Amino acid sequence: MINFVALPLVVTLGVALAGSRRLDRLSPAAAARCSALLLAAVAISAVPTLWLIGLSGLAHIGFHNPVIDWSRHLLPEYRPFGALVGIASLAAALVGTIRAARVLAHHQQLRCTGARSVEFIDTDEIYAYTLPGPAGTIAISGGLRNALEDDEFDVVLAHEQAHAR
Repeated sequence: MINFVALPLVVTLGVALAGSRRLDRLSPAAAARCSALLLAAVAISAVPTLWLIGLSGLAHIGFHNPVIDWSRHLLPEYRPFGALVGIASLAAALVGTIRAARVLAHHQQLRCTGARSVEFIDTDEIYAYTLPGPAGTIAISGGLRNALEDDEFDVVLAHEQAHAR
């Protein structure tokens, strides 16, 4: 039964490996899109496969609950082998999930899709500027902040936010 469960992952990995060799012939933008599509397909097939195999492996160790019991038939034979495969699959799924979450968080940070940040620079000099790019990070010196009243500072901040937009 494990062959049937792992089939989507194996097929997707094969397609991704074969497709990645063809990406050299594409423009960089098209190659990036195709790479992202292939990686997404592998991730979509890998996560459920690893969790299914991992849960059936836990059933061989002796853990029993409704979620684990239904998957015991995936690795019906070879109790020690099933447990080892299950534990390795769960570890891979957990590590993969954590890494995917970190990659997505890093991607969001690089794409600067979150709120624009205001950075205060600890110096007595007086200046404010906005960094170019989608982040539009605003840098304001401590000297400027201390030199202005609150309403004056709001005007400077609004000015810099206009640059960021």
